[in-house]
Amino acid sequence: MQKTNAVRTVERAGVSYELREYPIDESDLSAERAAEKLGMEPETVFKTLITRGDRTGPLLACIPAGTELDLRALSEVSGNKRVEMVPLCVRSARFRAISAWRWCRSKKCSI
Repeated sequence: MQKTNAVRTVERAGVSYELREYPIDESDLSAERAAEKLGMEPETVFKTLITRGDRTGPLLACIPAGTELDLRALSEVSGNKRVEMVPLCVRSARFRAISAWRWCRSKKCSI
């Protein structure tokens, strides 16, 4: 398995982790399916959701598989009047892997 910049960042930070691979089904990229394929409980696998706030612009949320993001709660804690999901086609896998980890690591609140 080739190391990504996200993995290198985790290692530099001294974070303990286990890297796992599983076959990807482009028709079902859900965290629930990933948990199933990895043989893990859904609440131990997190999905990264990219949203856009009307005042702040891009926002990332990391939430457990099997849960839904409360956009109203996210708008309140982020200082936005409205938050909307960014369509999947706009998201970059590289952006998700690197930025999501940094963002999740820097925030101490859960949504």
